[in-house]
Amino acid sequence: MANTLTYSPRYNDFAILTYMPGHLAKTLDGFPGIRVDGVTSGKYPALQLRHLPTNSIISFRYVSHTLRGKLPASCHPVILSCKEVLLRPDRELTAREYDDLAAAPHMTSDVQILLSGLLARMRLAHPDKKWAVRELIWGRENRPDQDAGSFTYCWGTGDEWVVRWGGRSSVPATDVAQALTDPFAGVEGATARHFGSDRCEVRLGSARLRLEHRDVERGWEYDQLGMRP
Repeated sequence: MANTLTYSPRYNDFAILTYMPGHLAKTLDGFPGIRVDGVTSGKYPALQLRHLPTNSIISFRYVSHTLRGKLPASCHPVILSCKEVLLRPDRELTAREYDDLAAAPHMTSDVQILLSGLLARMRLAHPDKKWAVRELIWGRENRPDQDAGSFTYCWGTGDEWVVRWGGRSSVPATDVAQALTDPFAGVEGATARHFGSDRCEVRLGSARLRLEHRDVERGWEYDQLGMRP
């Protein structure tokens, strides 16, 4: 299923195209501030979720690489069942949601741009195979595969954040940095410093985003110890 995802970011609307929109939307159940906004009409309906703190939209849209221009009837019940059963429709934050949001570390606006830019480019690859992000841990660019599990990690506060990953066919940090600073597809104004293929630092304004590819053993050690940058 992961290989069928396509991200189509727009202003205040992050569209996710997949053949199982309802299934993916279920993963956001319990995420603080997420509410059902509705199901769009038309030939290709989308389940729209709204993030109340930012008033932004996440759209889950159906797409199939095998059925051209045909929306199967099963798609509508999947979307509607997700809407009716799992996700809240009300527009008020609960006390627990307020607590969860207050506990989240602070992000400056420049860091928000870098991290959202990384998310928007998670499925991106250079047409000439100069770099490929590929969800960080699912690269298919003839890279060595690891038999152990994989991990992703993101933490920080203010202007200083770090993203770590490893396992599977993990992509090198240099690929991710190039995606964020590409002259055509990168984040405007972002620059990168490279410290070998496994460590890079991307800057935007006063923000610094460290990108660290680690082997699985070292990665899990950091995660299990609860170490923070």
